[in-house]
Amino acid sequence: ESLYDRLKQRLKQEESWEANSMYLKLIAEAEDLDEMMEYVKENPEEIEEYAGRLTGKFENEINAIYCDQIRQTARRATNRSNYKKVCYMLRKYAKIAGRDNQTALINELRELHRKRPAFMDELDQI
Repeated sequence: ESLYDRLKQRLKQEESWEANSMYLKLIAEAEDLDEMMEYVKENPEEIEEYAGRLTGKFENEINAIYCDQIRQTARRATNRSNYKKVCYMLRKYAKIAGRDNQTALINELRELHRKRPAFMDELDQI
């Protein structure tokens, strides 16, 4: 346990992609959910990778982060390919948060982006 904590802290402090990769592998192997949640809070773009593991313990936080990521991705989307990515995220989100939460988020996106017909077409296919 002590060795794990020291190694985790050392890798976390390094600023190289190799150290970051090792850090992620380490916490994943150890099933360190608290550390994974901290990582996701600092790197919300990684939510899709860790949401499945973290939902049980951090359901509300994961739901909020996932929704925010979907909203941000939708806001930046400018073409059909980007819209399809948002819809892909929404499908994965339903598996984590449930169909009711997905439907509420889809309705919110429809309201916010109603002037994007291609996006509306993609949302219709979910």
